[in-house]
Amino acid sequence: MLKRNSNSILLEFLLDWLSVMAAVTLAIWLRTNLPFGQPHIPLEIIRTLYWEAGILYPIIFLLFSLYDPDRTFRAVDEYQILTQAGLVAGLALAGLVYFTVRDISRLSLVYFYVAHFSLEIAWRGVARFIQQGKNA
Repeated sequence: MLKRNSNSILLEFLLDWLSVMAAVTLAIWLRTNLPFGQPHIPLEIIRTLYWEAGILYPIIFLLFSLYDPDRTFRAVDEYQILTQAGLVAGLALAGLVYFTVRDISRLSLVYFYVAHFSLEIAWRGVARFIQQGKNA
């Protein structure tokens, strides 16, 4: 976003967290409904994935200064930091899932990564478009 204050930064943080939760839900839905592999995912694994992704992604995004208005003023800078933070968070989540619940399929994680990155790019693009329309 172009013009940021504390409310818009808090809204960004909330939208990022909601996109993580939506991506987990979408990944689980895709895993159970698409005809690849065994679709059964136990409920305790789903709960663990919600907790781990919901805590890990915001921490990594904060560490990468994704919410710093000076570092993400231009769209190119914001998407570059988002890509780097998303890749690091994805690898960290894969490692954390490996050590906590090994029963989750790698395909579920791939669905999650693709869904999450798509949601992040989409909402940030829409927010930039709306902000630019207000400034014009």
